[in-house]
Amino acid sequence: HFIRWVPENVELLYFQELFTAGLPLNKTSSARCNVIEPTSSGIRTCECGVEFHVIIPDDLDACPYFVIVVFGVHSHAPHAPFVTQGTTVDTVLAMLHPMLTPKTSRSDFLKSPQLNAYLQARGLRSIEDLDATLTNKDRIKRLIAKEKLTRFPFGGDIEGVMFEWRMRHQDPETAYIRKIVTTAFGSIIIGLYDEQAQIFIQRSTFQMDMSFKRLDGKWNEILFACFDDRHGKIITLGRIITDTQRSKMYELAFNWFFELLGERSRKKVQWYHLNIDGFLGTTVDMDSKQMAGFGRYLSRLDPQHRSWQWQLQSCMRFCRIHFVRSINRVCPQCPHTTDSRWGRMRSLLDAESPNEYYELCELLVVGEMSEAVTNWVRHKKNKVIAAGLVQSCSNIPKPIWNMLESHSNAAEQAGQKGYRTGTRLPLLEGIKMAMQMDLQDVKEYQMRHKLGNRHADRSTLSLSQRFYNNIGREQSMALKRIIHVY
Repeated sequence: HFIRWVPENVELLYFQELFTAGLPLNKTSSARCNVIEPTSSGIRTCECGVEFHVIIPDDLDACPYFVIVVFGVHSHAPHAPFVTQGTTVDTVLAMLHPMLTPKTSRSDFLKSPQLNAYLQARGLRSIEDLDATLTNKDRIKRLIAKEKLTRFPFGGDIEGVMFEWRMRHQDPETAYIRKIVTTAFGSIIIGLYDEQAQIFIQRSTFQMDMSFKRLDGKWNEILFACFDDRHGKIITLGRIITDTQRSKMYELAFNWFFELLGERSRKKVQWYHLNIDGFLGTTVDMDSKQMAGFGRYLSRLDPQHRSWQWQLQSCMRFCRIHFVRSINRVCPQCPHTTDSRWGRMRSLLDAESPNEYYELCELLVVGEMSEAVTNWVRHKKNKVIAAGLVQSCSNIPKPIWNMLESHSNAAEQAGQKGYRTGTRLPLLEGIKMAMQMDLQDVKEYQMRHKLGNRHADRSTLSLSQRFYNNIGREQSMALKRIIHVY
């Protein structure tokens, strides 16, 4: 806005009349061509001899028409168009809206598949062929900036997510963002569709994994996922997004997530080791702070308030694949044989009793004489870690232990699927992408359950069977290559 004080010698009544009634109707017109030349041309006025005569009726209500009579021939080129047509603007917006994020730039739009497909479908080679005014790319830049201000008035970080939650996720039947909590120690965002809650609560086991690369900055997400043997499909069951590394905040996050799970599924969340009903356990790959947070959440539910370590020893199994990867990091050059250092470290998984497990740990420390191995063994001697790796060190009965997955492939693959939409995404954009992926998962599950439609043509084999089939194909191809050489 611009404000200027009106001097005392100005006729105020005339100004008031202008603001009230507008400019007086001028029935005379310029007799000369009034094409505006750019200031850089040095031409102050147009020199061509074309004259315009505009005839305006006295009574516009009776005759609502003007008559324009032009005399002469212009001595200059026609003025370039400078106003983008409304239909063109609508077309650009229709292509822009599906791809619009707080970080969308003019370059992103100009090289987008949406624009390229639209131009090809109409036989156009460039956006300039669509409208000459779009030669000035700043018009597109201003259009994108305007749409960002309209759709993301608070940007793409936690403030933008809170605005999205309050504006579009208040209907409990369709909402995805269920809860946002911001404290001095960090923020927690919970994403869960009603359809995911209904699938989750019917499960006896599930998997959890951390994803560190999909979101930008300090934001990480805990993925809940499972592999459904009947449908042959990995399903994401919910997400916790946080920027904290405190175990107390993880405890609150798990508590709020499972409270919402029970609320949206309309069933009480229970754990078998506490209630003799409900979830048998979970397979995870977590660090100490996340584990402690999950264990303290379970301790809240325990009428006897047993320690969080006991809780984890009674319902958690660790991923064997990550266990083997940790061995590979400690001794990357070792052969993968039973009589190598690699084989001796891996033999911890075969311990048939706690005594055998801890005795082998001591033998590894004494026999290998390696600082890296010593540090690795010290971590594996932790009672919670030992219980998650070996059934004999766990409180979980063997039949239930065998029902828990020995790997967290489902959760890890769910995380890998998220990377297809990009890595280091802004928070709001990452949540929107998660909404699309999770909705697709549950819709494919529902279509298979209701209509029998598969999400892919492959058969519904288990992950383990797919692994062995893949190994078999690789061995067969290797054999064919050997035969071809000879």
